[in-house]
Amino acid sequence: MKIFIPTLAVLLFLTVVTAAPATPAAPCDGDSCDNSGDAQCKVHGFKPDWGRISECCLSNMGGSEFDARARVLECSLPIGDVGFFWQCVQELHFATTVECEFDQDDDDDS
Repeated sequence: MKIFIPTLAVLLFLTVVTAAPATPAAPCDGDSCDNSGDAQCKVHGFKPDWGRISECCLSNMGGSEFDARARVLECSLPIGDVGFFWQCVQELHFATTVECEFDQDDDDDS
């Protein structure tokens, strides 16, 4: 009977990759948060199921595009849904990171 024992390097890599992402927060200043606007999130991963990650994006009112060459899935979605998207991706238990940039709507015409 053969037992597969992952090397220490692989375990360390997976620990760092899965522990690295922090919960993205919508931009806030002071006591108020403005959740209007869009977020651009990029998901990097080590052999994930890109279709399931894309479903996380679509189920949170987003649109996704996969760059096969860079192996990155880009998801555009409302700022208020970023946390739900991030949680959905993490619940898939793939070795992934989610990086988001926020573009708030500035409706101040003063």
